[in-house]
Amino acid sequence: MKSITIWGEEGEENSHINEIVNGRKKAFCSPEVWFGQTEEEPETRKGEQLILKDPSGKNRVLIEVTEIRVLKFGDADEAMARDVLDCDLQDFRDAHRFYWEEDLKVSDELPIVVEYFKIIEVY
Repeated sequence: MKSITIWGEEGEENSHINEIVNGRKKAFCSPEVWFGQTEEEPETRKGEQLILKDPSGKNRVLIEVTEIRVLKFGDADEAMARDVLDCDLQDFRDAHRFYWEEDLKVSDELPIVVEYFKIIEVY
């Protein structure tokens, strides 16, 4: 079974894992060019289950991918921003430009992959 390490704090203090467990984070988002290209960004399919780990390698949550959408960065909407980052659209755009622009040029035309999921089990 594939796994993804969720960046942030180790153990119970990992804010990103806590957002998932508390239902505030319901999706992941990455540039299409990274999707499936690294161990940290594995390609997934609808119905596939993934183990989410904290940075220490501890299994934290089992999820199932429920939907995968490919769209342009500029086509992101408020609902998607809430599902990915639990924030408004402007904060979503600002945060992703900040983190992604270290490695690639971010424009409204950049294809992105949004993976929606549901929780199967919290460890």
